[in-house]
Amino acid sequence: IVNQSVEPALRRLGYSVVDEKGATTIVGVVCKGPSAGRLQLGDKITAIDGHPIVSADDVKSLIVARRPGDEFRVTVDRDGSSHVIPVRAGKRDGQTFLGISTTDIAAHHFPVDVNINTDRVSGPSAGLAFTLAIIDDLTPGDLTGGRRVAITGTIQPDGTVGPVGGVQQKAVAAREAGATLMLVPPEEFNDAKAHAGGMKVVRVRTLNDALTALHKAGGDAVPAQPSAGEPIAGANGPSQ
Repeated sequence: IVNQSVEPALRRLGYSVVDEKGATTIVGVVCKGPSAGRLQLGDKITAIDGHPIVSADDVKSLIVARRPGDEFRVTVDRDGSSHVIPVRAGKRDGQTFLGISTTDIAAHHFPVDVNINTDRVSGPSAGLAFTLAIIDDLTPGDLTGGRRVAITGTIQPDGTVGPVGGVQQKAVAAREAGATLMLVPPEEFNDAKAHAGGMKVVRVRTLNDALTALHKAGGDAVPAQPSAGEPIAGANGPSQ
């Protein structure tokens, strides 16, 4: 969630973000499935039976090409160390399966260090909030103008804001906490509005929509987006 929030913030401020080829990473292990107790969340799969893994598509094709009951030798990078782990395949929906979900997670090189304490955060619902907090920290002024603002929504590298769920409860909690403005994804506007009471609710589809809404509510404006590679003057890149 942190990298997903940092990238759109820095791109909006004109910093160069270098993307490198991602690692094929295990993001799900089926409980009591073939890989339970063997493969772990966060393992980076580098090879299966000696065949190098370039993308998550390679993992699926190599698995379904063999039979249920076959033993696979899965090479993973775990905490910087390489391990070869045997896993005996199972069968699901008529196909061979190992009981794992994988995705390709890109590596990013950021020009500033950003640290966010996520101990009390689960899931991606704070994505937009984190992105706005980073922008606020790296620019002069105050994005909220001193107001208490509630923010929910995922964030994509291109600045697109997405729904998160549970917005009814979040609207009630925000209202009771004294928020006077709530920014929500368009898909959740009606549910948030129905539970907002006197709190103003604004739908935002993109990061720029959110910045515009905050400025209209009395917050300081963020300078216009500069050309790529030209950071905003005065941004000193502190850690957060």
